[in-house]
Amino acid sequence: MIEIYQNEITKNLLLLQNKKLDFALIEKAAAATYPNFINPDAKRFGEVFSNLPQVSANKVTIDKAIEISNHELSNQEKLEISKLLKKLIPWRKGPYKIFDTVIDAEWQSFYKWDRLKDFLPDLKNKTVLDIGANSGYYMFKMLPYAPKLVMGIDPKPLFFYQFSAINKYLEAPNLCYLPFKTDHLPLLPHFFNVVFCMGILYHQRSPLDLLLKIKESLRRNGSLVLETITIPGDDDLMLFPTDRYAKMRNVYFIPTNKALLNMVTRLGFKDAKIISTAKTTILEQRKTAWMTHESLADFLDPLDQTKTIEGYPAPERSIASKK
Repeated sequence: MIEIYQNEITKNLLLLQNKKLDFALIEKAAAATYPNFINPDAKRFGEVFSNLPQVSANKVTIDKAIEISNHELSNQEKLEISKLLKKLIPWRKGPYKIFDTVIDAEWQSFYKWDRLKDFLPDLKNKTVLDIGANSGYYMFKMLPYAPKLVMGIDPKPLFFYQFSAINKYLEAPNLCYLPFKTDHLPLLPHFFNVVFCMGILYHQRSPLDLLLKIKESLRRNGSLVLETITIPGDDDLMLFPTDRYAKMRNVYFIPTNKALLNMVTRLGFKDAKIISTAKTTILEQRKTAWMTHESLADFLDPLDQTKTIEGYPAPERSIASKK
């Protein structure tokens, strides 16, 4: 299975050649991720991907769902693909519709995109980064805007193979996905016109360090789209949970909108503004047949949906856009 992984990595790396980057260092960093892909789960995901039949799409629709169609496929072929895709659960971001199979992911990610789309920076012919790309849903949503290159990074083998499975059929030639962490951003100095960092900041022990890495990865006059959990309030304050927030251990700094803007402004991002703030609801995030673990309904106080199970303010998500 490691050969399959290496082939996919090589295919993605080819998109970064001749880009005024230290390509040898990037190749070395990619090779260092191989050990993460030899555990039993990663091998299983790779086997699922390798068993997906090679068929072509004759129609791609990018709407609320990323839809890939081929009406010439037999029901048996569609069923085979459906069974294999189901083995790549849990699907966190979506939805997708792949040859009639609806992948009903935990997050109905179009809600977030709809809050953002009217404020998007210009993506045409731009080089774009999606940090924490998951299955690549937002990367696919960017395709109609004609970017030159969209790179997604996320270290988890499951998400790498979910993206690879979708793009096996969508065949977008300008999407590059690497299982990198934010620690790898210094390998990409002043490379991106636009960086999307959505659902990542509150997982960082040092959010300012991440924002600084993002700033250094942006070209002059580049843009950042930052989406994160926030708490209500007019003061420039942050919540630091005692232990868990909404049952998540890896949640650290949760700012008010004012504190969020203070963070990015002090790091030198210009024209920062909040373009959206919305409560997360069970219409947007919920348990499904494609994600059977606990979800938002399990994270909130059953007697008071304005609070998490720990008694903190329930998640609301804000989007800030800055240059």
